[in-house]
Amino acid sequence: MNYNVLYIKYKYPYYLNNNRNDEFIFSDIKNENYNYSEYICIQELIHHSNFNVNYYYLYIHNPLFNGDLNRTREDLFSNIQKFNFAFSKLVFLIKKRYRKSKNDTNVLMEDFKKKNIKIIQDDNLYIFDYFELYKIIKESFYFNCDKCPKKIIIKNPYTNIKINYHNLIQIYFELLKYGKMPNMFFLFFKCNFSSKIFKENYLINLYINNFKNNFYNLSNTNLLRYISDMLNSDEKFILFNNINDDLKLKLFKNITLFYYLKVKIELYFMFDYKTITYGYIHKYYNYLNNFKKKNNFFGRIIYKNNEYYVNTDYTL
Repeated sequence: MNYNVLYIKYKYPYYLNNNRNDEFIFSDIKNENYNYSEYICIQELIHHSNFNVNYYYLYIHNPLFNGDLNRTREDLFSNIQKFNFAFSKLVFLIKKRYRKSKNDTNVLMEDFKKKNIKIIQDDNLYIFDYFELYKIIKESFYFNCDKCPKKIIIKNPYTNIKINYHNLIQIYFELLKYGKMPNMFFLFFKCNFSSKIFKENYLINLYINNFKNNFYNLSNTNLLRYISDMLNSDEKFILFNNINDDLKLKLFKNITLFYYLKVKIELYFMFDYKTITYGYIHKYYNYLNNFKKKNNFFGRIIYKNNEYYVNTDYTL
C-alpha cells in the first residue's frame, strides 16, 4: 500500500481532477504554483495502480525519458517516497502500540519475554519471542530430500499462512539485532526472498543445510553405521572398527559429519560438486590420518596373558 494520493491531495490540491464526491473538475491552472510538468507527473502517479518501484522503472529509470520532465519526476517521486516511508512507519507504530495481539503467549504457551517482535499481517498483530521466530525461520528450510520444494515458504504458526514479503524484511533486521541469523535466511534475503533466484544460486547450500540437520538427528545406531563405513573406506583405518561403540562415538562422531555430507552429495548430485566433496574428504581423512600417526597401534588386537584384547590407548 502507498499513500501517493494522500500526499498529493494535501501538497498539490490544485492538480487534482476529482472533487470529494469523485466528480470530474478542471485543475486550478490559475494557481501561482501551477506547473504543467508537475501536473503530468502528478497524474501519472495518481493513475499508476502498481507499486511505486514499478513507476520508477517505467518512467524514471527509463532511457526513453530524459530532460526537464524526467528531473521533475525524480524530485516529485523522491518527496513522495519519503512521505510514504514516514507515514507507513507511523501507521505501523500506531498499530503495534494499540492493536490487541491475536496471541497471548508464545508457541510454547509461555509468557512473552520483555524483548519481543511484533508483526502486523492481514491487519492483525502477532507477537513472537526472538528465539521462537529464529527457530521458525530456521526450520522453514528443512524438507524431504527426495522431493525438493518448489518454493521456500515461511509460515506464521498461528495462522499457517505465508508470512508476507514486508514482514520477512522486518524479521531479517530484527534477527540481526538479536545476533543470531539462520544462514539460509541470510542467503534468502540476498535473493530478495525469491525462491527461484535462491534455488538457482544456492541449491547445493539448501541441500547441505538439510543434510546437516538430518545428520544431527541420526540415532546412535545409524550414526555408528556411517562411522564404520567411513573407517572402512581406507584400509589404513579399518582396525579402528575393532573398538567399542561408545569410544567410536566419542572419537569419530563429529568428523563423521563430513563423510556423511560427502556420501549424500554424491547420492543426490552424482559428481556435480566435486570441489565440495573433495573438501569434505580432505577434512575427515586428515583427521583420521593424523590420529593414526599418533596412535599407530590403536584398534589392533593384542594377545597377552593368554587373552585377546583390543588396544584402545590413544592420544589426541
